Amino acid sequence: MIKICRGCGIKLQTQNKEEKGYVKDLSMDYCMRCFRLIHYQDYDKAYYEKDPEAILKKINNQKGKVYFFIDFLNLHEEAISFYHQIKLPKILIITKIDGIPQNISLAKIENWCKKIYHIKEKILFVRNSRTSGKKIIEEITSEKEEKIFFMGITNAGKSSLLNQILEEGLTTSPMPNTTLDWIELNCGTHKIYDTPGLSYHYIENQALIRKANIKSKIKPMTIPLKKEGTLLIENEIFLSFDRDIKMTWYKENQITIKKIYEKKEESTSYHIPENSMIFLKGLGFFEIKESCKMKVLGLKEENISIVPSFLEVRYE
Repeated sequence: MIKICRGCGIKLQTQNKEEKGYVKDLSMDYCMRCFRLIHYQDYDKAYYEKDPEAILKKINNQKGKVYFFIDFLNLHEEAISFYHQIKLPKILIITKIDGIPQNISLAKIENWCKKIYHIKEKILFVRNSRTSGKKIIEEITSEKEEKIFFMGITNAGKSSLLNQILEEGLTTSPMPNTTLDWIELNCGTHKIYDTPGLSYHYIENQALIRKANIKSKIKPMTIPLKKEGTLLIENEIFLSFDRDIKMTWYKENQITIKKIYEKKEESTSYHIPENSMIFLKGLGFFEIKESCKMKVLGLKEENISIVPSFLEVRYE
């Protein structure tokens, strides 16, 4: 008998405790990994890589519509590139907007996504509230396609939203890749499929991954930095610039940033045009108005995205 875990979608098995999907017996609904996540917040085995290309290939061989989820702090180029690779009809859903500061309007974000990232489809914004759940249900029930695929960046809140609108028991956690395989759910005459998140996380420090998740309204942090100074993020990432600058950070409030006076010669250089936003995958983004050269240590090039700021870009 084939049985899948109700929480993460993985096939259950009783042979190997070290493999995914292990249960003591097949009468259980949740694998041991999900059981420990739910009851003990045990994140030791919460992270499994899933090949984004394999997920995208499987999606593009289906018929239906994709609801693609990205959280507000991770609207970077790679996340959007995944979205553009989807060949099915789709809409973009931006989550965790409860954390967006008051100085950033949703209309400005929507216009920016359409102009900078060439998003032509509908864009929806989701709060952690029943109102947002109701809006998504209304959207789904109005769809002609019978199959709806929830996919997107890991930790964007797909499973949490499904738990809210369908009262399911999907496993959720602050760690990436909690959902391990496809989970089929019923929503009236529609079938909804919760899919594994597209993983982009470079952070190996699990405590930092949990810390970076948005938990409250973001308090923008404006930091003036002298040419001689360096910015140290979470004691792991070093940023320095070739001129005096002032930057505004948008991140989870618990992420620590401090100034030090120490230059790292082995760092990588980037040109920053004026009025830019620099996304650091998994950690948020900051805005710089001045054109400058930025040096980075502790972060690979693929984890940095430099785009025009939605706070300054002009619309036609």
